[in-house]
Amino acid sequence: MRIARNLFVCVFVAAGLWIAVASGQGRAKAPDKTASVKAPGGVKIVPASIEEKRRKDLIPKKTRWGSIPPELKLTLHVVGDAAAKAKRFGRVKITKAVDDTGENLIKTSSTFSRSEGMATVDKWKKQGVTNGFSVELKLKPSARKAAKISTLKGSFVLLTGGKIVDVTIADVVAHAGKEVKDAALAEAGVKLKISSQTKGGKVAYTVEGNTDVVVGAELVDAAGKVVRSFGGWQQSGKGPKVYSRRPQGKMPEKVGLKLTILKGAKSVTVPINLKDIPLP
Repeated sequence: MRIARNLFVCVFVAAGLWIAVASGQGRAKAPDKTASVKAPGGVKIVPASIEEKRRKDLIPKKTRWGSIPPELKLTLHVVGDAAAKAKRFGRVKITKAVDDTGENLIKTSSTFSRSEGMATVDKWKKQGVTNGFSVELKLKPSARKAAKISTLKGSFVLLTGGKIVDVTIADVVAHAGKEVKDAALAEAGVKLKISSQTKGGKVAYTVEGNTDVVVGAELVDAAGKVVRSFGGWQQSGKGPKVYSRRPQGKMPEKVGLKLTILKGAKSVTVPINLKDIPLP
């Protein structure tokens, strides 16, 4: 019985090692080469780490392990006064990414987890960056003979300064099919329209203009108390996204919509221009 148990453990460990090797995962620390850019207070971009997943030749293509999607994940630390004071970041664009063999590393799809919108900086400070935040790029795996990413160029947007302001639209159902007139939203460059789909158990709306400053949205009752709800969005073609929120319970009478915006924030475009980042 003991022999059988030991044999099982050996087989299990061996299988685990085979899977780890087969998945082709590697992680490497990049050097502290920084790129200074023109931004308020100064910003430096430091390649922090690289993790690569690729298929290995020993895996048959028809096996489940052969279906592991290959990917090169690069983490950049963005540090400096402007980065530390930034409230949001996003709109990442990668215009050039090649390894030292000339292989193009830009994915035809998304190259960044939040490339189309803005993310709050606070969520990224958990990664140990005290005077800034981290940006995660997802690229295609490099050529097998490649030793480094020779060139990485692009940009992203920082929102610095400003203050958080709540704008509440009371009795939102009464605004169905209409654009909301609000001084704070107009000053921030935000256009809010309550969709005609707002009825029954759902509040639907579109946000256009300076959408980067919109931090969040919640439902509130007639007294202004937050109503627990869940949200989503849908989009038809190239039209605006139609956001919706539904209460977890019964829709309160004269339900309101509270938008949280970053009023008075300054938008700064930060270039990315890095060279010779070692690969795993």
